[in-house]
Amino acid sequence: DITERIQAETALRESEQRLRAIINHAPVILFELDEQGTFVLSEGKGLRSLGIEPLVVNGSNALEVLAHHPAITQRIERALSGETVEFIFDDDTVVFQMSFTPVKQQPDHVTGVIGVATDVTEQIRARDDAAESSARLKLLRDIDAQLTATLDLSNVLRAAMQAAVSATNADDGYIALLNDGRLTITESTGHYDMGTKLDLKSAPLADILKRQIPVQIEHDKQHAPVKNGVLPSTQSQMVIPLTYGENLIGVLNLESKHKHAFDVDTFSFVKSLAIRAAAAVENARLYALSQTQLVTLQELYDKVRGLEQIKTDMIRIAAHDLRNPLSAAMGYLSMISNELQGTLSNTQQDYITMLDNSLRAIQKIISDILSLQRIEALQERASYELIEINKLVETVFTNNQPSAQAKQLDYQLSLPSHPIKVCADSAQMREAIDNLIYNAIKYTPDKGSVNVRVSANPQTVTLEVIDTGYGIPEQLQDRLFQPFFRAKTAQTRHIEGTGLGLHLVKNIVERHSGKMHFQSKQGKGSTFGFEMPLISEEAAKKKPAAPCS
Repeated sequence: DITERIQAETALRESEQRLRAIINHAPVILFELDEQGTFVLSEGKGLRSLGIEPLVVNGSNALEVLAHHPAITQRIERALSGETVEFIFDDDTVVFQMSFTPVKQQPDHVTGVIGVATDVTEQIRARDDAAESSARLKLLRDIDAQLTATLDLSNVLRAAMQAAVSATNADDGYIALLNDGRLTITESTGHYDMGTKLDLKSAPLADILKRQIPVQIEHDKQHAPVKNGVLPSTQSQMVIPLTYGENLIGVLNLESKHKHAFDVDTFSFVKSLAIRAAAAVENARLYALSQTQLVTLQELYDKVRGLEQIKTDMIRIAAHDLRNPLSAAMGYLSMISNELQGTLSNTQQDYITMLDNSLRAIQKIISDILSLQRIEALQERASYELIEINKLVETVFTNNQPSAQAKQLDYQLSLPSHPIKVCADSAQMREAIDNLIYNAIKYTPDKGSVNVRVSANPQTVTLEVIDTGYGIPEQLQDRLFQPFFRAKTAQTRHIEGTGLGLHLVKNIVERHSGKMHFQSKQGKGSTFGFEMPLISEEAAKKKPAAPCS
């Protein structure tokens, strides 16, 4: 029996030693107090964090030993009063999750307290770090939103500076941009002045410009402010290069009057902020440059347009001034031809005919140029009214019939049976329709065909002039509506013209909210026409003769 008891006691001691070894190496505290608050048991590695040596304090009063931790002693007193207490103890160096449980032999008689504490410092710090990291990420997102909300450089710089100061609690700082080799403060806070030119040879700016690496500096009170480029009161400083791609565009400088004001996390955060600020600054500068270039281009365009207008005016003035002497020349030629009729040889008569044809060709060119001028002038005082397009087309068709008959053309007109009304300037529309029909007749060989068709749907009216003429080479069709351009081919080289007719038609049609269309195949013929908005019968009945807009 004695042997068994000795073995049991030995096993118990060994078990207690193992348990004590585990507790002493684990981040926990285990203690027991009697009813006066005296340590009966004290184990655990964590006791040293509270300034207590395990076992040594046994027999000492806990309220006295832990007097420098009132948050703990107050809760021990509550536990000795019979209350179970759980709480988090944090003294900025260590964090414990503590539990004090009263030991009772009777409901109202506390005989002691069992205390258990677990070191949760790492978990709490990790949680706080995660929360801080999340807050910084949110702040970066907010900063991104602020920086990208504007392309005005001043607003971008102001937003970046405010964000940097808010995140770091810096007392002073600036953003300086590099232009033409000079670093100038363009945004600042605290005691730095806007527009100040910085010494590129001063530390740490010289190092920043050379290596483009962020630096964090702790200054002593005897630092030389002029030499180091910082304020006399500055104790902590961060200087971050603003780079875009491989190019240095400026620096962000932040200063504090307190030592060790910027920790590693703050330094890392400001570097991330600087990347975003640099991109926003570069975007704003590029936008400002593009706006400047746009203004320059607009000024150049206005100059070119002015020169183009001068050229056009000179052509029109020349055409106008040529009309009178041309009329005189044609009149005298007609008088000479009449007076010498019957006395000229065939060769002489051919000369007279060739001269007359040349003068008439010049007259047509002048007429086209002045017609374009007249139509553009009419635009300023255009008289829009409801007109029946089918009647207008029929009139123009009839006026061109003699020319078609002279070439023995199959000349046809197809009109809707009901009136088609449009809102238009009658004179301009007559000019456009006449040009299309005249061109079709002019560029169709003898015995060909020209068909003029008008059709309508509920929204638009369409005019088509279809011919079996020479057609237009595909490679020339893109330039067809440019002023003074003529699609000359071997078949059409002898036909006189100015290249203004189709340009004139297109201008008129587009002024009436219409759209030109054409298709052509060389050797097969062409179809030219346009479509424009239709005035409904109901609208026409409401204002049968009133001006429209």
